[in-house]
Amino acid sequence: MAYLRYQSQTFRNASDRVRRLFFASNTRNDHNSLQQQLSLKQAAIDGFLVSFLNPKIAVFLLALFSQFVTPESTVMTQVLMAALATLCDGIWYCLIASVAGHGKVLPALKKRATLINRLCGILLILVALRILSM
Repeated sequence: MAYLRYQSQTFRNASDRVRRLFFASNTRNDHNSLQQQLSLKQAAIDGFLVSFLNPKIAVFLLALFSQFVTPESTVMTQVLMAALATLCDGIWYCLIASVAGHGKVLPALKKRATLINRLCGILLILVALRILSM
């Protein structure tokens, strides 16, 4: 429940920020004030909470690490495994944010957003059909 509550509040706040970012007038003052609102600290907190409170990630990590964690595992082993998962997750999100947010990539993504959404939808439908046919 906490995750869903946080997600709804975060989505509301983020959608307002994104709407202002993309649809604000192109004056430099508006852009600078918007950049200040989207502080690095707030982005890091939002990203951490979305990842930490997401039940899908918890289920995935439970399924993945249950194979390797035994009752005989030391606390240090468990901490190292959690740190490795956190590091990999953080590197992945930073890579995606760096590539997708690049000045040349972002306009191309916005221009082709409808096509990208349709292709992703088709891909997910094909995956679902494949799973159903098994």
